[in-house]
Amino acid sequence: MKNKPLRFCFCGEEIAYRVVLPAIHQYMQLLDLNNAGLIEVAIAEAVTNAVKASHDQMVLINMYVDLSGNLVVRIRDRGKGFDVAKAMDRLNEWENEIPDEFLFAESGRGLWVIHQVFDQVQFNQPGNELLLIKSL
Repeated sequence: MKNKPLRFCFCGEEIAYRVVLPAIHQYMQLLDLNNAGLIEVAIAEAVTNAVKASHDQMVLINMYVDLSGNLVVRIRDRGKGFDVAKAMDRLNEWENEIPDEFLFAESGRGLWVIHQVFDQVQFNQPGNELLLIKSL
């Protein structure tokens, strides 16, 4: 099971919440990891960001465990991307604690959560593709 990829190509928020996120939940359960819940939350944050950025255009997700035992998640949307450098600067200012105005806000915590859970977080230049790697 660990070498079988989970792949999705979909459009729209409804499909993400009805099909994609439950499938990711099942995949994480099959991996039987101690910290599967945290990893799942971080992936859900990344998927939610991609869905919002895609504006009902296609979102691609590819998730698998590589031969080195790393969980690899690649999420790409067809949105215009975002200013990755600006977002990373804000995360660096926060260090390991989210300011209260973001802690209780409707959005703004996702990237912080993703960075806390995954060992490697990489964006492409326009900011519409995310590569996440977690050593299992």
